[in-house]
Amino acid sequence: MFGDLSQTLTVKGVQVSNDVVFIEPFNIFIVFVFLVGIYGRIG
Repeated sequence: MFGDLSQTLTVKGVQVSNDVVFIEPFNIFIVFVFLVGIYGRIG
């Protein structure tokens, strides 16, 4: 039982890590576009 729980947590941990690595650059891109839009309005 504990072995299965540990294995499940490991799989979920890997999935979370992959999601963070995959999503992080996308969030940075959105923030970059957002800042450029604000800078364009102020400028």
